[in-house]
Order: sequence, then C-alpha cells, then structure tokens
Amino acid sequence: MLEVVSAIFGIIGIGFLAGYFRLLSKEAFQALNDYVYFVAMPALIFAKLSSVHIGAEYGVLIVANLLPMLAAIAASFFLWKGGVLDGKAASVLLLTSFFGNIIYMGFPAVQMKFGADALPVASVVAFVYNIVMFGPAIILVMKMTKSKDNELAKERLLKNTVILSCILGAAFSFLGLAIPAFIFKIIEGVGGTTAPVALFSLGLFLSIKCQIPLLPSLAISAAKLVFFPAIFILASALVGFDGKMFQISLLQAMMPVGVTNFVLATKLGLNEKIVAGAIFASTLLSLPALALFELFF
Repeated sequence: MLEVVSAIFGIIGIGFLAGYFRLLSKEAFQALNDYVYFVAMPALIFAKLSSVHIGAEYGVLIVANLLPMLAAIAASFFLWKGGVLDGKAASVLLLTSFFGNIIYMGFPAVQMKFGADALPVASVVAFVYNIVMFGPAIILVMKMTKSKDNELAKERLLKNTVILSCILGAAFSFLGLAIPAFIFKIIEGVGGTTAPVALFSLGLFLSIKCQIPLLPSLAISAAKLVFFPAIFILASALVGFDGKMFQISLLQAMMPVGVTNFVLATKLGLNEKIVAGAIFASTLLSLPALALFELFF
C-alpha cells in the first residue's frame, strides 16, 4: 500500500505544483474536472459493470454502506433540531461527514490497491453514495437552510453521471448485452484515463482552494476520516459484511472530503472557505489514514 499511497499523493502533488506555479489556470481545472466526471469516469464504470455478473451479494454491500450514511444524516438533523448547530453549520457537517472523494481519489486508490477487477464493487458503492447524497441529503440541507432551489436535487440526480453509468452498466450485465469489441476497447481506453487525470485535477483544485480555517477543517476531517469509517465498520459487523468487498467499501469510506462538496456549498450559500479548507486538510490527513488501512487491512 506504501507504493499505492506514494503514487496517489505523487500525482496529486504534481497537480498541486502545476497550479501553484500557475502552469495551469482555474479554467484548466474545470476542463479536467468535467472530462473526468462526464467522460472518463462514466466510461470506466460502464466498462467494468457491464462485463461482470452482479449477484445477490451486492445486497449486503448496499445495506452496509447505506447505514452509516443514514446515521450521518440523522446526527446532523438532530444537532440542528436540538439547537446545537444552526442550519448552515449543520448542512456543512452533513455534506462533508460522509460524502468523500470516492471518484477522484477513491477509484484510483481501489484500482491501485486491489486491481481493476475491484472497480465494479467500487462503482456500486459510488452509486449508493450518490443516490443518498443527491436525494435525501440535499433535500434535508435545503430544509435546514430554507433554500427555495427545489430543482437542485432533481437536477443533480438526473444529470448524475455516476448514477446513469451504473444503471446502464448494470442493465447490460443483467440482460447479457454486448457491444462490438472495438467500441468496448475505446470505452475501456477512455475509462483508463480516470485515475491519473482525476488525481492531477484534485491537486490542481487544492492549489486553488488552499486556505484552511484550522479548527473547523480539523473537526470535519476527524468526522470524515475517523468517525464515519468507524460507524461503517460497526454497521458492517451488524449485517455480517466482510471479505474483499468490505475492504473495498472501507477504503471508499476512508476517503477525504469530496471536491463535489465545494460546488454544492457554493450553490447552497454555505461557508465555502470551511468546505474548501476541509477538503484540503482531510486530503493531507488521509495519508496517515491510508497507511493505517494497510496496517490493519
């Protein structure tokens, strides 16, 4: 795993330096980000899911991943209802406590650690995260912040490339459909660019949004890197979820705060600096967290 962690942070570091020394602009980050999200990553998910059999064992995987997300949503809701946090603070906690960088960092980490054969499992995990995030989580955030942007949740669900590519890939798998080999090779080739471009793009983002409000960033990092994985381990024990699928899911659960959260914070009028700082701090702190993953798993 040391080689994996070194490769991940090496590519992130190159992206960071490219941004820090102004070799690439904010516009370049947006272009790379869009390429990964709308082209490379959907191609990767479709290629992997459409070519494997999706069996009943994925049901336990979905439940084990779903339970800690619902726990995070419930905790944020009760902290808001109990007056401990105001609506915007509770919303920041909700968005950042469970929705990690499962695409731009999680997919590369899974692929480097477990190989390409593990990506169908990672894709289903990403599917569950996105359904919860852009369904009940966004709806609750809009309620807590009294947002009237009722189309946001619908738009994010309908245009979510993770959800759409998972559904399409699963349909091809269930129905036994196939596409011409040369077309599949093209899709597979485009999908293969996901890991390096995603990590480079993350580094570029961090160079642009590197201001860190220290205490809130550390608190959110602790919630994301320590408490959420711990809840996932407990939930997995309760439903009897173990083996390689458990390890892949845990690695996804240990990912730092997702870059997508910054976009959502901007759209929802939340504290962008705290979210950006949490992304930066949790990404740096994920280095020892990933080292612990290798030590125990």
